[in-house]
Amino acid sequence: MDFALATEFSFDEYRYQPDHHHNTVGAPNLVTVMQQLHESLDPRTVFACYGKLMGQHLPVQGITLCYKEYQLSWGGEQGLLIKQNLSHDGVSISIAYRLSAPLIKPQTELLYQLQSLLLSPLVNAIAYQQMARQAMHDSLTQLGNRRYYEQSLKQVLARAQRHGDAITLVVLDLDNFKSLNDKYGHLVGDEVLSQFGQTLSQAIRDSDQAFRIGGDEFALLIEGDAQAASVLCERILAMMEHDTLLNKFQVQTSIGVAQWQLGNETETLYLRADKALYQAKAAGRRCYRVD
Repeated sequence: MDFALATEFSFDEYRYQPDHHHNTVGAPNLVTVMQQLHESLDPRTVFACYGKLMGQHLPVQGITLCYKEYQLSWGGEQGLLIKQNLSHDGVSISIAYRLSAPLIKPQTELLYQLQSLLLSPLVNAIAYQQMARQAMHDSLTQLGNRRYYEQSLKQVLARAQRHGDAITLVVLDLDNFKSLNDKYGHLVGDEVLSQFGQTLSQAIRDSDQAFRIGGDEFALLIEGDAQAASVLCERILAMMEHDTLLNKFQVQTSIGVAQWQLGNETETLYLRADKALYQAKAAGRRCYRVD
């Protein structure tokens, strides 16, 4: 059999292959394996540890796993393909192995042993990651929240100080948002905030970050200089002009821009951007200003 071909079996159909050319691999210490798998709360790290252990003790050269929205992979995609469907708390998990050679019976038993140790640390890591993500994001707009903004700003500025990267902070708020809430009610206000959050998400690049840091106050961390941020501001204003919901309620935004300068702390940078925002309001709103 050519194991470079994508030959597929299920574990239920798989037959043990007696092969005197493959010696039984000495079983690893299962307590040590459990400790290694529980060391990290990052699902990718847990799965990579599992793949490494499999590759050390069995002729496994690639593994893929699907659980909810997570798709994890380790190793290559060539070899004998064996699939299995598992379940954890009623949620299905599919896992597939790529083998460089068929498994003999002791190896298959070892695979089952190691596999049984994977699900608990992996699912725990996924649950932790989901909770951490929820704790750092605003449920209404799906943008980062104020806590996430503060942490991200510190990290970005620390990196800028080390490497001299250009970083720009953009702050935005919705003009006369209180009047809109008073006139149409909080449900409409929430709908407007959600739509504005989507607009920001669509406008920024993959390298940029968007946050809701207050009621109707938002911030963008831009990997680039004030010129790059200005292009983004123009894009946001143009997108708002063509948004049906925002136009229906005459939603506008004022924007302030400040590029990080050597010696600026997080609060200094924010105050500069906030000052530019009020300059935009004084200039008639629905525009941006750069400090």
